[in-house]
Amino acid sequence: MQDKSFFKDKKIDDIIHNFKELEYFLYALLDNHKDKIETIIKDIKEHILDKIKKPENKFYITFLICDIIKTYFSDLISQDFLDIEIEELENKNLN
Repeated sequence: MQDKSFFKDKKIDDIIHNFKELEYFLYALLDNHKDKIETIIKDIKEHILDKIKKPENKFYITFLICDIIKTYFSDLISQDFLDIEIEELENKNLN
């Protein structure tokens, strides 16, 4: 069993605080682009959800769409970070 005193360390509070600041920043960033996000949501509703008759199917598809969108943005952001890292490594190798 791990030593419980590890979790009383002030550093844990600092880490949690930093995650909270990151979360606040990301929500603010998304709010700044809310019109674009709302356009995507409107299109999904109009072209997919409004055409589904059964509520249970709409419920299922909504969760599927959320998962697809989450994966899309995650992959997009991950690829951007990977591209940056590759570029930095290439620059180091040139120097």
